[in-house]
Amino acid sequence: MAGDIYVARKTAALVFAGKTVFIEEGSTMAREGHPILEAAGEMFEPVFVHFEVDPDALPVKESQNATAAPAAKDVRAWAKDNGVDVPARGAIPEDVMAQYAAAHAGA
Repeated sequence: MAGDIYVARKTAALVFAGKTVFIEEGSTMAREGHPILEAAGEMFEPVFVHFEVDPDALPVKESQNATAAPAAKDVRAWAKDNGVDVPARGAIPEDVMAQYAAAHAGA
């Protein structure tokens, strides 16, 4: 669906395609190319959407910070270098993660 949208400027009843059609000001809408615009185009006007946005109200993407979880390969490498037992695969135990976090708290 493409094209401008038009809204009725007046309230009226008219015969369109053999049927009585009621058009209500501000409520009845038609998309560009609709046959009713050819038949009664003077009763419609384009809808223009305009609004201002407060830049301070826009959502701000949070940057990654130190609270992001470290990569498992980094934790395993640190554990191996420091003599901490850690499984080669699978989840890293919480106590190992806590030791890693404590060792890197000042970094």
